[in-house]
Amino acid sequence: MARIEKGTTLKQTRPDFSEMAKKWPSSHVERSRVGEFTGGIIAPGTMANLDSKGQGVPGATHVGRRVVYPCMGIVKWLEDRAERTVVRRVGLVTKKEVPK
Repeated sequence: MARIEKGTTLKQTRPDFSEMAKKWPSSHVERSRVGEFTGGIIAPGTMANLDSKGQGVPGATHVGRRVVYPCMGIVKWLEDRAERTVVRRVGLVTKKEVPK
């Protein structure tokens, strides 16, 4: 495993998915079109499963038999979920990379 030199800063970054909402023609997304909205990041079946566990997008609304989500709700939900896994290393130097 590579060693991080003293003075190296690890910075957690928040991804920006807001472009999805800007390109979408409506303020809401039907669950069956979540895959299209997210470019395949999340499938409609995954959203149904997460909704049943109470882990889905806040603000989901039933319209008849369909479930719709606010665009910005999906964006924020994705950003919050991705934030936990995205880490940018700033000034990373490992022992293997140090010239002899």
